This record gives sequence, structure tokens and C-alpha cells, in this order.
Amino acid sequence: METVLIVLAVLDVLVCIGLAMLVLFQNANDRGLGTMGGSSNDSFYSSNMGRTKDVLMRRLTIILGAAFVVLTVLINALLG
Repeated sequence: METVLIVLAVLDVLVCIGLAMLVLFQNANDRGLGTMGGSSNDSFYSSNMGRTKDVLMRRLTIILGAAFVVLTVLINALLG
């Protein structure tokens, strides 16, 4: 049982590091509160430029975030 916990803990740490790296590498959304009033000047090209990379990184972030939560809850359940 201890080896399972050790493997899950190491996997949890690796997922956590991967999640932090993905968040750091994502582009910032610098539009801020200016878009609340409808003052967005994005054209179709500029809003879809680089979309595949951004979508992929967003999906990986969601997947790794969910994996982190599941692994952490599983480790807690096995310890308690």
C-alpha cells in the first residue's frame, strides 16, 4: 500500500509541475476591462491567430488540472 501512495505522490508532483509550466507558458489576455463596454477592436484574423496553440494549451491545462484534483483526492482517501 505504501508503494501505491509513493507512486501516486510522485505522479501528483509531476502533474503539478506540468500544470504550473502550462500556466506560465500561456499568453496573457491583455484586453482587460475595456471589452466590458464593447470597445473591442479585434478583427476576425487577430482573434483567430494562433488559435490552435492556445486551444491546445487550454485543453491540456484543464486535463492536467482535473488529473491533479483526482490524484490529490485519491491520495487523501487512501491516507484517511
